[in-house]
Amino acid sequence: MILTGAILVLMMAIAFMRNLALSCGISVIGLMLTLISMIWVNLNLEPSYVTPLLRVDDFGLLFSGIMVVTALFICLLAYSYHQNRGEHQDEFFLLLLLATLGAMVLTISVHFASFVLGLELLGISIYALISYPTKGVFSLEAALKYLILSGISSAFILFGAGLLYAVSGTLSFADFAAGGIPNTGTGQIFVLAGSAMMLAGIGFKLSLVPFHMWTPDVYEGAPAPVAGFLATISKGSVFVALMRFFLAVDGYQYDSIMTGLYWIAGLSMLLG
Repeated sequence: MILTGAILVLMMAIAFMRNLALSCGISVIGLMLTLISMIWVNLNLEPSYVTPLLRVDDFGLLFSGIMVVTALFICLLAYSYHQNRGEHQDEFFLLLLLATLGAMVLTISVHFASFVLGLELLGISIYALISYPTKGVFSLEAALKYLILSGISSAFILFGAGLLYAVSGTLSFADFAAGGIPNTGTGQIFVLAGSAMMLAGIGFKLSLVPFHMWTPDVYEGAPAPVAGFLATISKGSVFVALMRFFLAVDGYQYDSIMTGLYWIAGLSMLLG
């Protein structure tokens, strides 16, 4: 991927010559080339599986493009934010590109392995981004809270995926769609329990009620560009991955899941 190449070029540039304008320029050019390449792929190639874990289609390209455009604006905002904040500000752009790459992996994931990979690449980069200012305790406190709670939410997602794997024997979204998950008897109990655990973990990432209590502290302590990233790219990519999974498993057939989603959506609009 072009974005991966831009990350490598930026790493080399930071290693040999620290220049905030140069780091920002490399990031912006890399994101622009990534966006152009996605437009070309969308116009000239048919939807296809890059590997069994990733599917490049109109759905994924649309939302990946939105992530890249948003990251572009955040890069420009971050340059003005970090311009007069002393040394060692260049790595911010490296972490930003890594987090954007994780978000793009999430948008094209069709397998739990790639889903977790993208989620952790995004999450680990965000831990560092939140605590990036070297002075002040609020950012460190916010990063620590996010680290602990995000780790717990990731554990819920993994346990949920494990329960779904126990009854289906697969981690592929497409195999779920083909009827790999039973909807009666003991199998249904595992499906509902696994889905509930996954929804709890993803609910944290999306700040859904009642998993939203971390949001004010983290947004207050994080730098302004990072708060913007959390509110847009981070949540958006997780929501797109949730949409892929929900549509693949035909979640509408499970009344319990739908009822839970109704309540979470309503409470999030009122209390979140």
